[in-house]
Amino acid sequence: MAASDSDADVRAGVAIRGVGQSADVNAAPGVGMFIDGVYQPSSAYYTVPFFDAQRIEILKGPQGTLYGKNTTGGAINLIAAKPVMHNGGYIRAGIGNYNRREANGALNVVLGETLAARLATFASDRALLARMSLNALKRYRQQPTWEQTAGEI
Repeated sequence: MAASDSDADVRAGVAIRGVGQSADVNAAPGVGMFIDGVYQPSSAYYTVPFFDAQRIEILKGPQGTLYGKNTTGGAINLIAAKPVMHNGGYIRAGIGNYNRREANGALNVVLGETLAARLATFASDRALLARMSLNALKRYRQQPTWEQTAGEI
């Protein structure tokens, strides 16, 4: 499996055995993405954070019989963690460059003898990078364009 960052944070390209994402934004991906068996139609879902996963299955293609269309290269199936019959949970937090802060966690609660629930959440903040991008955009807009300076010689 090979992964590439094709359009920064918007799309990601994934290829299994050389078959994968086309350069055309409107084309369907060659590798199907499934979360708990539900097809995700856009390759933008490859950039969604995977947390609280029980397992990730990577199936080489074609997988048309099992998963249907858009699985010529294969399929990626993310299986979320299921509720278990004991109370528990976790919290993970991290920091990174450009003032990045993120945290994720899960809580598993037993509600009865045969019933349990699991809640998982994810939060991320990159405020400094957003401020830097906004300042760069303001500076770019303040620069004179060719049309504004064409008559001044």
